[in-house]
Amino acid sequence: MLEPRAAVRIGEPSSHAVSRAVKVERVSACADRIAHIRLVSADGRPLPRWTPGSHIDVVCGETGLSRQYSLCGDPNERAAFEIAVLREPESRGGSSWVHANVKAGDVLRIRGPRNHFRFTGDAKKAVFIAGGIGITPVSAMAREAKARGIDYEIHYSGARRASMALVGELAALHGERLHVYVSEEGTRNDFAARFAQADADTHIYACGPARMLEALEASCAHWPGDALRVEHFASTKGVLDPSKEEAFEVELKDSGLVLTVRADQTVLDALQHANIDVQSDCREGLCGSCEVRVLKGRVDHRDMVLTRGEREANDRMMTCCSRACGGERLVIEL
Repeated sequence: MLEPRAAVRIGEPSSHAVSRAVKVERVSACADRIAHIRLVSADGRPLPRWTPGSHIDVVCGETGLSRQYSLCGDPNERAAFEIAVLREPESRGGSSWVHANVKAGDVLRIRGPRNHFRFTGDAKKAVFIAGGIGITPVSAMAREAKARGIDYEIHYSGARRASMALVGELAALHGERLHVYVSEEGTRNDFAARFAQADADTHIYACGPARMLEALEASCAHWPGDALRVEHFASTKGVLDPSKEEAFEVELKDSGLVLTVRADQTVLDALQHANIDVQSDCREGLCGSCEVRVLKGRVDHRDMVLTRGEREANDRMMTCCSRACGGERLVIEL
């Protein structure tokens, strides 16, 4: 099971919300439309430690817009963070800003690292699945698996070989454990065949586009609930539709305060309206920063973070998107 993520209490600042300055040491192209960026400390102090699967929030320009990018370097290197940024054709502002503006010598503001896609390493074998730029967190996990002496394999899919980041680096580091599938070359990863037989001693870690992850989840439906751990690029749960929602109450255990969450509100909205400080970043159920513990009540999980087993445990929720089942009251640890 993934390690629990701590809730932020009233008046308690989150260390992940504090930004720091980093200097761009190098920007290079590691594939078509992908910039490989190496960031070092701006003040000479060591950067925070991080674990495979972690991401940082990069503040993009003066508007304060921030975007999350997975760390893809060596977790044991304290001197630098490395990210790979794909220039999206329909960018919401982050990747286009990075590609147009970031150059060696620049000073950027970042937050984190934070990890909600943690490589636990507690299974006998790890299977890593990546699609496109999803290779970034997976590459750090595979490096860790090799360092620990864990049995592992990497399956990396892309449209064109020229558009696939880090292929040469991965091949040099992992040799025959790396399997590459290129649509343009007529090769594909057959999830149904690969995962036909469930294995309680194997964990699967995957990151990539929604269509790939949906196919993978369907192929692993008969596996144990926590065998598959996934990180998504975007939410597939849709936006809040007040005409289809029910209002419900949330009780805060520590203060006894009871808040009404309207049909047109999220739990996060209601908490922040009541001046209760809960860290949040993506507001789409993707980043895990707004997680709180649930002590009572059934949760309608709409996030893209928790595993199937974690949802069934019903002891945590993402306040930016998840709701109560049937309009019942939720009691949360705040």
